[in-house]
Amino acid sequence: MKIEHLVYKGIYKLTLLIFMASTSMSILACSSITTKTSVERENIEAQNNLGSLYEYGQGVPQSYDEAFKLYQGAAEKGLASAQYNLAELYYDGLGVNQDYTKALNWYQKAADQGMAEAQFIVGLMHHHGRGVAQDYSKALEWYLRASDQEYSRAQNNIGDMYENGVGVSQNYERAFEWYFKSANQKQDNSLSQNSLGIMYEEGRGVRRDLSKAKEWFNKACSNGIESSCADYDRLTKYN
Repeated sequence: MKIEHLVYKGIYKLTLLIFMASTSMSILACSSITTKTSVERENIEAQNNLGSLYEYGQGVPQSYDEAFKLYQGAAEKGLASAQYNLAELYYDGLGVNQDYTKALNWYQKAADQGMAEAQFIVGLMHHHGRGVAQDYSKALEWYLRASDQEYSRAQNNIGDMYENGVGVSQNYERAFEWYFKSANQKQDNSLSQNSLGIMYEEGRGVRRDLSKAKEWFNKACSNGIESSCADYDRLTKYN
């Protein structure tokens, strides 16, 4: 038996035990309101965690239907991570008919609780008109909320909007600023790194600097952007 399987099986058993224990405890009379609230939250979180095990088939047979039921139960009780997970199933049509409107509804609930990734997705859906009428102003509003939490993908998309004049007046300097913020985050920064390479090479929003263009293309290349690898090689060969 593979070690990974044993680990997943162990995680499943532990999560199931927590879920069962939390459920049993929640029906007991609690003398302390604080203790009761804590038990209820543990129960909801365990329900969401068990849903994840079913969604990905970790320690249990994969079942999107079971995942959906568990996520829905926890989401209706207000758990942001469960609301996000439920939205993902609606968005992808897993365990339920694909429904962008319902997906947006649940993303919105998680976003309203301050989840940066959900805020970004709400912005993305307004940007592309999925589950809602296309609205660039709303998209920017939600990208900015996620950006306030240093969410790299949102910062990159704001840069795109300024670079291309989508929902805002075209402004290469502002685009450069947002790409730079995104590129210096610890993750999800390869697209903005590539964009910085282009802007430095073409002198858009910043003084032309082929050395810095190579630097950013190289970083984007290291993070998996193939076109950046080609651009880095090209600039290295001819400059």
